[in-house]
Amino acid sequence: MSKIQLNLDNSPFATQLGATERWQRQASDTLIRALLESGALSQSSAELGSDNLTIHNAILVLGPRGAGKTVFLKNVQKIWEESAASQVAPRLYFCRDVDPTLLVERDNFANVVIAHLFNEVTDKWEKQGDPPPGIEQDFYAALDKLANALGNTEHSSAGAAGIDRIISYRSGIQLESLFQRFVRTTIRALDVDAIVLPIDDVDMALGRAFDVLDVVRRLLGCPYIIPIVSGDLALYRPIITDHFASGGVTPKSVLIDRPSAEGLTDAYLTKLFTVKNRIELLGLSELLPELVVRERDREQSAEEFLDMIARALCPLVNGEENSRDWPQPGTPREFEQVARMFAPSFLSRKASDVGEFWYRAKVLASGREHGSLELVADAERWLIQQRQVDIIPRLMSMEVFNVTAQAHVRSSRGHDKPYFKQLEKALSELPLSPSVLQSHRAFLGRLEENPYTRRSLPPLEFFSERLPPSAKAVTIIS
Repeated sequence: MSKIQLNLDNSPFATQLGATERWQRQASDTLIRALLESGALSQSSAELGSDNLTIHNAILVLGPRGAGKTVFLKNVQKIWEESAASQVAPRLYFCRDVDPTLLVERDNFANVVIAHLFNEVTDKWEKQGDPPPGIEQDFYAALDKLANALGNTEHSSAGAAGIDRIISYRSGIQLESLFQRFVRTTIRALDVDAIVLPIDDVDMALGRAFDVLDVVRRLLGCPYIIPIVSGDLALYRPIITDHFASGGVTPKSVLIDRPSAEGLTDAYLTKLFTVKNRIELLGLSELLPELVVRERDREQSAEEFLDMIARALCPLVNGEENSRDWPQPGTPREFEQVARMFAPSFLSRKASDVGEFWYRAKVLASGREHGSLELVADAERWLIQQRQVDIIPRLMSMEVFNVTAQAHVRSSRGHDKPYFKQLEKALSELPLSPSVLQSHRAFLGRLEENPYTRRSLPPLEFFSERLPPSAKAVTIIS
């Protein structure tokens, strides 16, 4: 099997990728299997001709931030069309993806989905001409009934009385069947067996995330729609648990205890996203052995490429005892960004463009809050400036060698080094007289208020007493 690759010659904004540029091969195989099964269910449901079928066939694409979920979603159609299953399996229509983070104020996600399907149908008719007789009429009739039901449901029934209140309740009960009828006319209009609807970044919608998931559960549990939802379970769980604990009431009130809410969350996610329809994207460490970096018809393994970057950022050391300390990428997104920042062609001209190299190193270190590399980059850039004016600098004038210049209060992300604590421990182990100890304590007092440094440093050398030369040494000197 051919290697997967990062092609640096392509635009960083490219989302439609070739087969070797799609890194998640196992996930692609799982996606094809899930689409095949869901498409078959859509066909069998259509034969029954019912508008009251509920099938939880949503596909969940899992992965932490930066795992490549958005890129994967944008390539689901290509993955399907290039598979052998697409030639004999149910006919699937792939909608453009929906981003719930774009919802504003009181937008209803159900309305967004309906409008999305409407746009897909009308766009097709505009491109291909008038629809077959009868289909357009059925489509608009189903849409009109669904719109009326949604309007009655969304209208507050608190002020309604008698028949008006009964009508609003009746519309809510019928909403699911009316939605399924609308979707059935939609697949007829599109001339397919099922509609695939990618929904991206649900977990980033935060305050709207539960509402979006509940629309997937209530309405998109329709056999004719296959939702593909991306997200991170580590973010989903607290959002859903918080909703169950408070009953979705604002301001928050506690209805059930936290353990019970967490149990409901597990049951909710298990029902909404069946285990066999969950797709876990591989992390960077699992992808690296099969990944190559390609630029200008030259290839090298990703591991060799990372080693090349480490040697450029940390020269004159052998890598032992953490001597090549730099912010290595932890996700596929970070890997691609680092690879484009330090492309092989750029590393090859480091000597002639050293100022730009260390500027990029500083940007990388600052963004990842990596104090050690940021100090080195600052020192290298400062030395370049000093050489231009023929000044030989003192090492203590550079922050990388200056303890007091680095000393500061701990940052919020906690990447700092507890230098004061290490220094105090080293001092307590020395046999010092009270007078010498007091003088050292005075120095330590200046560091106590700012006890952290941006990188690891060895303890300062403390002299316990005066060290007079021996008589033998004096004789030799004489």
